[in-house]
Amino acid sequence: MKFLLYSIHFLAVLAQDPVILSHPESINVTTNSEVEFSCVAIATEIIFFVNETSASDLIVVEKRFVQLSIDEVNDTTLRRSLTATALTQYDNTEVYCLALIVVSPTEIKSIPSD
Repeated sequence: MKFLLYSIHFLAVLAQDPVILSHPESINVTTNSEVEFSCVAIATEIIFFVNETSASDLIVVEKRFVQLSIDEVNDTTLRRSLTATALTQYDNTEVYCLALIVVSPTEIKSIPSD
């Protein structure tokens, strides 16, 4: 069984863009084993996706993918994990994380027009 993994950076016009420091890694596992994917980012939010669907979506949750709570590594860095049981129907499943910096509208910088 193989999980295909990649990550995405959300680009925004902010004082600082999110940066993924540690991406989930592709792994080969045996059927019925527990797997854990981790993402570390300078961000205010980390979201996992499974085959382009948010890990918090009911369809993904019903497949027993569990997006764990976010842990603070330090003042600006977060870590989040996603766990699952490796079943044959999940072979070649794509898992990736999205790092976001969520701010209030007053913190967004305007883009100068030409």
